[in-house]
Order: sequence, then structure tokens, then C-alpha cells
Amino acid sequence: MYNFFTSLEFYVIACVVAAAIVIISAMPKQIGEARQFLLPGYLCFDSDDDDEKDDDSKADGSNLLSLAQTSPQYYNGNNGNNGNKKNNQGGNSSKKSIGDKWINGTDPEVEPQIDLLCLSDGTVKLIRKGLNGVVTADGAVSLACTLVGYDLRIEERLTYGGRRMDVPAPTEAVFTLDFLAMNEHYHIYYNSGTIHRMTAFTLATREDIHVVRTLS
Repeated sequence: MYNFFTSLEFYVIACVVAAAIVIISAMPKQIGEARQFLLPGYLCFDSDDDDEKDDDSKADGSNLLSLAQTSPQYYNGNNGNNGNKKNNQGGNSSKKSIGDKWINGTDPEVEPQIDLLCLSDGTVKLIRKGLNGVVTADGAVSLACTLVGYDLRIEERLTYGGRRMDVPAPTEAVFTLDFLAMNEHYHIYYNSGTIHRMTAFTLATREDIHVVRTLS
């Protein structure tokens, strides 16, 4: 037996086993299969009241949760005229008409950006801001999400819609991400192919985490 441990065969076998261990340890971890989600956006119109709220909370984004959950300005773009009637309740009026927004394309005063807030129930509210000039009230905004492990790729889909002069153009769209785990770190890639802009960042899914990223 002693002769075997000092033989050439033993050292060859030991080297092969050591190499196998190194190769296995260097292999990437299994990240699981891709999960896909298609999220519809709820459109929001610009109004004097919303501008006043934004001025008061622009620094810390404290109105993001209430705006996403309770504002009567939000409606599903597929609802058509029903959503527009809901938007007009209370006498709020848009500062600009669709015609004004679309004279020179995208409104240069508003930079496209995404605003995310992690809630206590584990969901993440995402508001896509700066839609001026790329979507009308009859249009739609949706997100095609692909989640592989902790890597989340989001492809934005914009549908222009009809050009109506009597209805204000939406400026924001709200989404609810309810498929992320709490207390984790996700690597997020957000791409808007229509306007050729994107952003990439890491999101920690802890309560009250607030992230704002400009699409560039």
C-alpha cells in the first residue's frame, strides 16, 4: 500500500482530481431559467395640481407612493374615453395640448427617466417620466421584463396612438413590479428602443429604497 502512495500513478490521479476540483469551483453558478413578464402601464396627464405636489416633494420623492396608488390622474391606456373622463374630474386641465407637444417632437423640457420605490409589501413601483411627445392619450406604454436570477432586463414598448387635439398628452406611466424578492440586489438594464436611450443600475429591494435614473 505504501508503494502505491509513492508511485507515479498516485501522483497522476491526485493531479487529475485537483484539476477537476478547480474546474468545478470555477464554473458559474446555476442562475435558473428565464422568467418573462409583460406589464401594462397606467398613463398620467400633467396638471396644475400635480405640478404643485411635485414642487413640494421633488427633493425626496415622498409623493411617489401616493401618486402611484391614489391619484385620479392615472388610468389604463386601453380604457380609451372612460379613462379620459376620469382624468377630467375636478376641473384639472393640462397646460399644453397634444398639438403643442407634437410640433417639435419630444418635449425638450422633460428628460426621460425612471423613478422606482420599494414598498413594504415587496412590490416595486416604477414611474416612467418624460413621455411628452412620444405617446398620445390613445397610445400605450408597456414593459417586457426578463428575469434571470438577479439580472432583470426591461425593454420599453411605446405605442404612439391617435393624434387627438382635444385630449392632453400623457407625461408619465406607472408600473407595478410584483415578482422581485425582498432584501435582494438586482442588476437592472432598462432600454427604450423607440427613443434609443437606456440606463443600467443596481436596485436593493428594501422598504423605502428610492432610485431615480435618467435615460441616456
